[in-house]
Amino acid sequence: MTCSLKSNIGITQASQRLDDFIHVLNSMIGNIEKLSVSIDEIVKLADEDLALNRQARSSLEELLNESGNIVGATNEQKQALDEIAKSINVFNDTIQDIAASAQKLSDFSIELADMVQKLKRLSHIE
Repeated sequence: MTCSLKSNIGITQASQRLDDFIHVLNSMIGNIEKLSVSIDEIVKLADEDLALNRQARSSLEELLNESGNIVGATNEQKQALDEIAKSINVFNDTIQDIAASAQKLSDFSIELADMVQKLKRLSHIE
């Protein structure tokens, strides 16, 4: 083989290796571009997830505030009902006292009527 033929074969092989390397580099660049697109999509999804989490947190805070308001209102209603129950008990006790007094008054009226009758009978005798 001549020197020129060897050089030619060497150049051809080097050229082939260079083409293979370029092909591998292009493939790597394509994969990196795909990875970049995937990372962009992941970032976009993470941003959307973060926004949803913020909305959920805001909604939960509103719900917690409303729950606190409901608890406060329920406590106020309970206190009002307790006061009503106390008032009803006082009213009931007062009515019972009035009824007892009315019974005593009725008994006294009967005794008084009996006395009047006795006085009438005594006054007719003399």
